[in-house]
Amino acid sequence: MDVNNYSWLPQSFRLAAPKERMRLALPDGLANQLGIHRPQELVRLLTVPFKAHERRHQFSFFPKLITARANQPTKTGEPQPAPILNLPVEIVQMIFGLLDDVEDQMSFGLTCTCLWYLALPAMHNTWVSNMGLWAGKNIVLVGSHTKSADYPPGLFSEEEKAALMVQDTFQLKLFQRKRYLSLAEVAKRQYSEDQQPYECDPLHNFLRCLLRGLPPRGGLEDFNDAAVVARLRDLDELDEKDFYPTEERWILRNLTTKQYVRAEGIAFRPEYIHGPRIEGVGFGHAVMTRICWSSSTKNVMNTSVKLTRGVWAGHRFDITTVTKHEEATKGEEWTDVSQEVADEMNVIYTARFGANWKKFFMDNPMGCRDSLMEARPGWYKIWDIPPDEEQDDY
Repeated sequence: MDVNNYSWLPQSFRLAAPKERMRLALPDGLANQLGIHRPQELVRLLTVPFKAHERRHQFSFFPKLITARANQPTKTGEPQPAPILNLPVEIVQMIFGLLDDVEDQMSFGLTCTCLWYLALPAMHNTWVSNMGLWAGKNIVLVGSHTKSADYPPGLFSEEEKAALMVQDTFQLKLFQRKRYLSLAEVAKRQYSEDQQPYECDPLHNFLRCLLRGLPPRGGLEDFNDAAVVARLRDLDELDEKDFYPTEERWILRNLTTKQYVRAEGIAFRPEYIHGPRIEGVGFGHAVMTRICWSSSTKNVMNTSVKLTRGVWAGHRFDITTVTKHEEATKGEEWTDVSQEVADEMNVIYTARFGANWKKFFMDNPMGCRDSLMEARPGWYKIWDIPPDEEQDDY
């Protein structure tokens, strides 16, 4: 059913990755989408975290592993170490790599001290593989009044457009014709899946692993020993900086246009920058203000910036460090658009919140100071509503 037949309804906006057929479940008005708390979750979806071998402070498991192996009993008649411990370290690491569930890796590592120190980097990389899920994907903030075949330039190839051709069922059967799905329809549950939240919670994973090994009617007191405390200490030391180091300089990259935005180019003050997370206005705001797409300006704030024809709509992004960027793009020409983006956001947020909008943002942080390790539930589907019972918000 063509959504253009419902143009009299208030226009809502939904963040989607149309080529991946993924979306964020909660639709809302554009003014709220560009507000002070919503774009921060987008930073989690676009930021590429550091893998275990990229950390400045590496897991020091090799000395501990050697010590643990040396302490294994070897005298005749005493229990011998498991045969797996006689394998080369590289082989054991490959085994951990074949386990794609972090709790399986953790349970395997908890079987002995040697394996635990190999489990730590494997678990770190598994957490990383579930972060930055929208990095490198074409994304757009699509309005519900987007017309059929009105797509951002370059978003779909001709073959992909052909796959979006459907029979128009709204007209009488005698006059039915084929038409292209609108971008708003592509973002509906009929064609796209809801992105599910992911949180890195090592202590929660650890507790679930302990519960796996509880005897019938057993309690956690059965694990009250030094080994468990030591493992907990290892996990408790993991924090946001292990995945998103704050000593690095971070940038937002538009991979489609080869442009980038520096954190210091849009932050209110240098002390508001915490790695990719920026207090006040940050990378998420920079993206959201430029990726809106709709055929109508209904329910859109009036500014000199054409919000509903976003210059970055449908483009691919990621958030990475300057060091990684320079290593990966040697010889390529990239453009710094930090000042351009900052000026544009100033126009938009002045129209939305007034001349003192920066003070308004700092007085109402609304989640921009939260850790990137935690998802914001309001962005995701919370209740499992059957598709045929979902409100037809488009």
